[in-house]
Amino acid sequence: MPSTSSHGQDARAAFNELFRRFRPLLREAGFRRTRASTSYLIGGPNPGLLSFQKSWSSITQEVEFTISIGVWSRRLAAFHATMSEQPPVPEWPSIMDCHWRRRLGFLMPEHDDVWWTISDQTEVDELERELTPILTEIALPTLQGRISDEALRDVWLKGTDVGISDFDRLRHLTVLLAELGPRERLDEAAKDFYRLGMGRPSEPLVREHLMGLGLDLSRFPGAEVRASPQREVTSRAPRSSGGTLRMGANDTTHVPERRGPARGDRESHPQQLETTRSQEGTMDREEETTVALPNRWRITIPAAFEQQRDRQRRWISGDATRSVFVSILNVRDRSGRPPEPDELMEEPEPGGRLVEFRGEGIVRRATVRQDPDAEAGEFELLGHTAIRGSVAVCRISFLGPERERWAIETWQSLRPDSNGVAA
Repeated sequence: MPSTSSHGQDARAAFNELFRRFRPLLREAGFRRTRASTSYLIGGPNPGLLSFQKSWSSITQEVEFTISIGVWSRRLAAFHATMSEQPPVPEWPSIMDCHWRRRLGFLMPEHDDVWWTISDQTEVDELERELTPILTEIALPTLQGRISDEALRDVWLKGTDVGISDFDRLRHLTVLLAELGPRERLDEAAKDFYRLGMGRPSEPLVREHLMGLGLDLSRFPGAEVRASPQREVTSRAPRSSGGTLRMGANDTTHVPERRGPARGDRESHPQQLETTRSQEGTMDREEETTVALPNRWRITIPAAFEQQRDRQRRWISGDATRSVFVSILNVRDRSGRPPEPDELMEEPEPGGRLVEFRGEGIVRRATVRQDPDAEAGEFELLGHTAIRGSVAVCRISFLGPERERWAIETWQSLRPDSNGVAA
């Protein structure tokens, strides 16, 4: 797939058309409700979901997507809600709300993360023919085999094809063992969960969870010498000096002004500035390096970060606690005109805090939030940076809210070599 595609609504329209074509097949299999690109299997012991998920790096002109299935356990949702471990039960859970979930690529013979790409050049008929047997022979039978709490318990006890992190596997498994049995397996799973949380940001949640199951923590290794840490409930916002950090419809916080704007990022409003890496409260400085990216973009990252490319043409860098993903697409419309930056921007991800900047010839928009698909204490920034004819999509994962300013500054260092227009 070339890095330049025709400008227009074709890719989004083709994606929506592809999903619509599978609705009769899903209705026949028992799916009775559809919201956006997710269908719900209703009538069994738990709701089952099948979702066409667009990549965070998708834009209007080119959509990358994968297909996921998931099971949302009513029993687990009710328990976790009473223990303040998750928000109230949603009316219609998303695939990320599911207690068991799996991308289809890991259930296919490739056993790998498989993605499909749609542009205005894609033949939807061919893609439909390719995906139909994958849904009927892999996705639907697997989902039916995981739909009950007993089936989820058995999968998590085996420890294979668990569909979630080991932290969440043990968190959910301990509840099911306590309520469904076998009770003799509960103590082992609870001790594994306790060891996994000790000394980490998730430790308060782990302790509360196990006590909520009626377990005596004094029997667990190391519990007798550890005080119960207090869960932090205050939000941390960077101190004010410049750009706007929007926290919803009515709340506004500020991020500090950056020393010297990147090329093309001149001040156009007193609340639309970049940030600096040397303000009070910033973590200790570390040696940094500026890296050349595809399509004549660059980014500044810690010099110790390793770098690589993945199968989706994304540039990846990081260390044990932080990671940076960047995908860049140059765009022209059918007449060869490069679209303006605002035409290339996408709607922000729901939840979290919205960060927006606007400079001369460049527009930035990002959401900072707790990672919905990771353990407690893990966060992510999902951002778009656009100039005329080119857009860079960035995802930054980091551990702990104290890294938020670093994530914002790293995203803001992502900039083109050219002066406000793609070459």
